[in-house]
Amino acid sequence: MASTELTERPDEALGEYGPAMRILTEKQREFVSRLVETGCSYTDAARAAGYSGVSANSLRVTGHRLAHDDKVIAAIREEAERKMRAGAAFGVHALEEIARDPTHKDRLRAAGKLLGMAGLREDESRTVHHVHELNDEQLDARIRMLAKRNGLDPARLLGPGKDVIEGTFTVVDPADELKDVL
Repeated sequence: MASTELTERPDEALGEYGPAMRILTEKQREFVSRLVETGCSYTDAARAAGYSGVSANSLRVTGHRLAHDDKVIAAIREEAERKMRAGAAFGVHALEEIARDPTHKDRLRAAGKLLGMAGLREDESRTVHHVHELNDEQLDARIRMLAKRNGLDPARLLGPGKDVIEGTFTVVDPADELKDVL
């Protein structure tokens, strides 16, 4: 059986791989492994996998072709998921260390994450009601400041006696520039 044939092989060495990796050639599996383990470039992964080329450009093309092959993409996904599942233990350990450290600023957050991972969710809903009231003087000052910032006449906005704002309003097409109206 040729090493380039894309069939699942019963080699015992392939037992550690999932189905997507098993159907690849040895070089393709090495390419995938290099990408997932080191995060190197497609060119470097192709070189490390044993692909040869007359030039660096031909290795770049080979790496690009491999990385866009549907079977290789499936294997990359499979290996990346396997690596993440294996690394999850390290993440849990780090969370536990933080949750156990009474001086750590993120202790409560880490404990909450651990509880969530165990299916014990804390109700995190909160209602915040904030009323910001301005007196007439503060409101007038704010209107003046905003009017000046936007190139408007504050007197036209505040109106006579500040109780009534008189003006003419025109419907403006959003495509038109506001400068034409003002």
